[in-house]
This record gives sequence, C-alpha cells and structure tokens, in this order.
Amino acid sequence: MKSGLKVLQTVLMAAGVLSAVLLMTGCSNAPGSGSGSPVSGPDVYVGGSYQNGTGNFYACYWKNGVVTTLTNVISDVWGLAVDGAGNVYVGGGYYNNSGIRCACYWKNGAVTTLTNVISDVWGLSIDGAGNVYTCGICSNISKTCSNACYWINGNITILTNINSGATSIVKDGSGNIYVSGSYISSGGLTCASYWKNGFISTLDSTDTTSYGNSIFLDGSGNIFVGGVYVNSSGVNCACYWENGNLTTLDNTDMYSWVTPVLVDSSGNIYAAGAFYNNSLGTQCAGYWLNGVKKTICSVYFSKVTCSLAFDSSGNIYACGQYNNASGTTCACYWNNGNLVPLTNVSSYTCPLVLK
Repeated sequence: MKSGLKVLQTVLMAAGVLSAVLLMTGCSNAPGSGSGSPVSGPDVYVGGSYQNGTGNFYACYWKNGVVTTLTNVISDVWGLAVDGAGNVYVGGGYYNNSGIRCACYWKNGAVTTLTNVISDVWGLSIDGAGNVYTCGICSNISKTCSNACYWINGNITILTNINSGATSIVKDGSGNIYVSGSYISSGGLTCASYWKNGFISTLDSTDTTSYGNSIFLDGSGNIFVGGVYVNSSGVNCACYWENGNLTTLDNTDMYSWVTPVLVDSSGNIYAAGAFYNNSLGTQCAGYWLNGVKKTICSVYFSKVTCSLAFDSSGNIYACGQYNNASGTTCACYWNNGNLVPLTNVSSYTCPLVLK
C-alpha cells in the first residue's frame, strides 16, 4: 500500500469498512437490482461499489434498488447526499491514468476531481444554498504522509500537517464547520478527534488507540462523535463521545464499533455499527438505542457501515453488507430489520439517504 494511504487503511479497518472489502469474493455477474421486498415509503438512495468481472471495484449508487455506475475505472464511494431538487451528490475517489488515487465527487454522474495527488473523499454533505462540503485525506507535497482535510466547492483546507484522516463533515446553522476524524500522535497511536473551524479537539487520551468515524449535531448544539477505542485488553470497543465525554457501548471480549450516531427529536441516541454475537458465532449488524443493544440482522455475517436513517413514520433504515448463501459479501440495506439485497455480486455500501 502506498505510504500516503496508510492512514486510510487504519481508520477504515477500525470502522469495519475495509475489512468488508477484503472479505469479498470474486463474482463475474453484472450488478442487478435488489431482490428484497422493501416496505413502501420514501426513495432510498445507497452509495457503494461493486466488483466487475475483472475483479475491480466501481463506484455506484442505488436508487430504490436500481444501480447507477458512476465510472468505468477503479473507484469507490464513501459519501452521498440528495438535495431538494433531486440532484444526487456522491463522494469518493478513483484512480487516474497515472495510477494516482484522486479525491472527487459526482453530481448527477458528472465528476469533479478535487486534486491530482494521492487523496480520497470519506464524507460529503450539502447545504440549502447548493454548496458541497467534502472531507477526507490529501497527501503532502513530499508524499510522506496523508493529511486530514476538507473542501468547500473544491477549495481545500488542510486541518493538520501530521498523519490523519477526516471521516465526516457537517455545518451548523451559524456556518461553523465540524469535521470528525483521527490523527496519529507523536507516540504512534491513533487518536479520535474532531475539528471545529479548523481547531482540533482530541477525544481520547493519547495513551489509547481510538477512531472518530462520524459526527452529528443535535438541535441543542451538542456534538456527538461515533467511533471505537481499544481497551486495555486490546479489544475494539464500540463507543461515542458527547461533547467530549466517552460512552462505552460494548466492552466484551470480542470486537465492536460505531460509525453513525443520530439523535431524534425526543433526545433518543442511536449509534449504529456491528458487534460479535457469541451465541451465533458471527458478526451482526446492529445499533444501540440509548445504550441498549439491538440486532438488525443475525442470520448471516453482516455489518452496518456508516448510515442510519428514519422516515416520517419512524421506520429505521440502515445500510451495510451481508454474506449471501454462496458466501459472497453483498451490498444491502435493512428496513426495520428486513433485509433488502441490492446485488448478488461482491459489493459494499457506505452512505444511505432517504428522500
């Protein structure tokens, strides 16, 4: 792996995302529409990537189970947003003709390349004025490390000059920019953090490895960061931070993690991710509601990646992967726990949006 992308591997393996890619098995089928039976409701947009017959992964998104391929070069997707007019924004990265991984986003399928150095987009959001906010990594000039950064309409802001990565980005009503992520300390440990208008707040002590995977602001301005930390036994533990205060959700002898955190209008806190089910002997997609563990899917090896959403009727949607009967890791989403497969080829999802 290129040195500029080492932090990419570290952060995404903590979130369980890269491990899903590494577990995928080859399949020569073309991607197809989902064969599940989703409950009627809003339009469901899911971003991700699928493997073609040559073994490469291509960036795409699904709308109500129908796939749109964004490019025919090696690429992936980590961010998705849909505006009120139905324009679809997808953030990710692709390899250019020189073999360099380039951060980019697509609007209705048209690509905007953000830089031509080693880089990637890990998070994307939009505002009501049509501004596009993306965050991720960008290698420095000497290509000795990758730096957490964000772009507003393509204009870059470097958040730090040390090895680091930015995983999600939001803007509040006053125009403040919040970015979650992680950085590698001088002692070599990865530390969960977030930035507000470029100023960093470290979320965990520098003697513990931790990762900040997502950021959410509630209506009262409280800051929630979902993630994972490594306990004294070396186990990855699901957690979130509220205004810098750690809440541990799972501290068992197996691994768990959190990617998205949401707070509803009643103040209920949802933290989605995955955990190991000892009785089933497998990894399960799930979430915690106010600290209580809820299993989404326990039939197959499965995981929630980075999205959880609610519709106006209170139905819960989550996206991720599952292993089908053939052992292939396939993109999917769940509606109130009901599995909706998106394709039967090796694939994964990351963002989910309801409209």
